[in-house]
Amino acid sequence: MQQTGKKHFFNRRPKLTASLFGLLISMFLLLIAETTLKKNGFKRGIARQTDLWEVDSVILRTDYATDSDGIMAVSAYMQNNLQQHIVKRNPVTRSDTLDLTVLQACNDFIALNNPLVTDKSVFGRYISGVKQKTNPDALDSAILRYITEPVNSSGFRSINFKNYNTDKPKVLLLGDSYTWGRSAQPITNSFADILLANNLCMFNTGMVGADPAQYEAIARLWIPVLKPHVVCVNYYLGNDNLFYPRQPLANQPPWYVTNAGWLNAFPAGFYVSPQDAWQFAKDAMLIPADNSPFSRFCAKTRIGTQLWFLLSKAGLINPYSARVKQLLSQHPQIKKQRYSVSVQYLRRIEQLCKENNSRFFLSVIPMYTDVNPDEKLLKKLLFPEIAFYLPYNLTPADYVATPADGHFNNSGHQKYADHLLRLINQTQR
Repeated sequence: MQQTGKKHFFNRRPKLTASLFGLLISMFLLLIAETTLKKNGFKRGIARQTDLWEVDSVILRTDYATDSDGIMAVSAYMQNNLQQHIVKRNPVTRSDTLDLTVLQACNDFIALNNPLVTDKSVFGRYISGVKQKTNPDALDSAILRYITEPVNSSGFRSINFKNYNTDKPKVLLLGDSYTWGRSAQPITNSFADILLANNLCMFNTGMVGADPAQYEAIARLWIPVLKPHVVCVNYYLGNDNLFYPRQPLANQPPWYVTNAGWLNAFPAGFYVSPQDAWQFAKDAMLIPADNSPFSRFCAKTRIGTQLWFLLSKAGLINPYSARVKQLLSQHPQIKKQRYSVSVQYLRRIEQLCKENNSRFFLSVIPMYTDVNPDEKLLKKLLFPEIAFYLPYNLTPADYVATPADGHFNNSGHQKYADHLLRLINQTQR
């Protein structure tokens, strides 16, 4: 008789063997996923990468200030600092205290004022022509002052705000960092300066961090004073969509500029302190340390961190720390709107223009990830019953196409300037 011998373990326990084998495969795949996430810069416990820095305590910077109308602009202190650097032709380095946005403007205007350098750009040629005028008028003088004092007394990168007696069309630009001129090299290649160089009396109120609530506040303050022929809102689809109505308040910044970075002062439909703004920011990027055991477990691995982030986005777990939960409980009536409320501000700006005989244009700036957005969808979701205009010839190559930037490069600024010139010229026919 033939002896069968002793069976192997996997023959005696086929289901257990299959389970163990599946477990080993799963662990191996998880290890590969964890390693891949590590190589791509993902960190344990950090659900979303941001440009914020971890600090022991939040310290407010003095780069920007908010006035009695709730309008945020470059502070008087920083205006003076900027002016001193330009007068002394002393370039700013990153080791100085200037904000990066102001730093770029400072160094670019130092170069512009260098007599040994010939600026052959559209703006440079225009300034050369203004300098050669034998009888400059008040607007010419304001433009010449602008190249030595690029941030005006109101804190904007513009000629001084005054109702100049001029035959040139007066244009008021409303917008954020795009309108300020971010990522143009040099900054005088920005679309605002290109428009100025096209014989327009250009008032630029573009400001980093500005939103439609600030656009309306500026419009209410300055349209009756400047009497512009054209008012153009430059609406960026990336972050001008407000889902909480915001009322600008005297001396209350919409953003806190701190040693940790830019912190949203209005993160959930109500204003918070700088320290609480920092807590909201941390909750948006970190797994809160005081959260549930499951959250703490997920924070131990990169793949667990991403799983936690997906679950929080789906509303299956509460992503907030104890302090943020407390703040939210104090404002139970405030709910995030399903659709953007920004159109409310735009309509009021349009009405202000009608009351002051100014032509209103809403010009939409697409994101580099979608340079040809669906116009029907925009009209339905963002701009019902209000006309808007899109530039049609932009490509991703017209942007500094990185998540940390995303602004127009020189070609993007030029194309967008051409787009605005076509709109403005319609009013002159």
